[in-house]
Amino acid sequence: MPDPLHNLYYSFMGKAPSQEVHAPDEHAALLFDTLQRAEEYNTAVQDDKGRFPAEESVRHKSGLTEVPEVDAFFDAQFPGEYAQKYAYACVPTFDIDNAFAFKGKGAWKNGGGMLKNILTDRSRAQSRLAVWTNTKPDPYDTYEYILSTCASFGLRPLFFIQMGNYANGYDTNIPFDKQAGRELIQFLSERADIGLHPSFASNADNTLLRKEYDSLSDLIGKPVTRSRQHFLKLRFPDTYRNLIALGITEDYSMGWASQTGFRAGTCRPFLWFDKEKDAFTDLTVFPFSCMDGTLHEYLHLSPQEAVDKASELIEKTRQHQGVFTPLWHNHSVNNLWEWKGWQPVFEQMLALSCP
Repeated sequence: MPDPLHNLYYSFMGKAPSQEVHAPDEHAALLFDTLQRAEEYNTAVQDDKGRFPAEESVRHKSGLTEVPEVDAFFDAQFPGEYAQKYAYACVPTFDIDNAFAFKGKGAWKNGGGMLKNILTDRSRAQSRLAVWTNTKPDPYDTYEYILSTCASFGLRPLFFIQMGNYANGYDTNIPFDKQAGRELIQFLSERADIGLHPSFASNADNTLLRKEYDSLSDLIGKPVTRSRQHFLKLRFPDTYRNLIALGITEDYSMGWASQTGFRAGTCRPFLWFDKEKDAFTDLTVFPFSCMDGTLHEYLHLSPQEAVDKASELIEKTRQHQGVFTPLWHNHSVNNLWEWKGWQPVFEQMLALSCP
């Protein structure tokens, strides 16, 4: 196996080092394991969704979750190398778990939903009725707003589409073989980049994964090359091996659900190294450090606290010339219900993260 420091270089640069390097192998090896998430390989430590918890990671327990220490070490060993190949960038990303709140759900689901809303949430009942009668748009139909807002900051969004509709409580998107689903994907694919959001169920079922991949590829008229796991459900090494077998070349799942920060100790894209096979792959991992649900639902931050936290992460990413890839959802920017007051957070985050 090559020297661990050479592996760090190759992870970021995709080529052999241009000079001889000398550093403590133990330190470089530790950082390389951090980058490639060695502690998550075949682990039995899981949360209620079968994910490795951020709170159980060595980095979190050491207080390093929000420190891109791999980047700092790399820059010290190879000053200027990364700057010659890459520059700071922002790629706003959106997970489409539920394309619409009410539209395209069918009479049976909408009827049951209306009864529940009447009993528990009159505001949603009124909104559902307005969508039915075509007097108001669906509250999750924020796509025009997302596209225009990103364009105003000179940014191109990336949408990850969850294709599953399995009534398992996790994969409940609209059926994309119906008109509303087909029209949405056509609309987005003409204006933005599209990736697959593999369903929760597909993480343990390659037949479902292939079906979802083929369906989305057919709808956009070309092979899908980008992905992000639904619920960020990563199983090492299986998840990445399965994606590579499909033809995925970029994955954006490397981040925590319950914590902000740098899961792999970096804000930069890097090549995934299959530790069990002792070999680099062609899969580039794009880590993210900030998700809407983390800020609001897990950490219970106020909108201003969320902006402040995002600002810190953006500045660290700028410092190391990484890629800031904020993770939002179409429903979290609608400024309604539990997300009231969060649309300005989205806009301020984009303003702060502009190159």
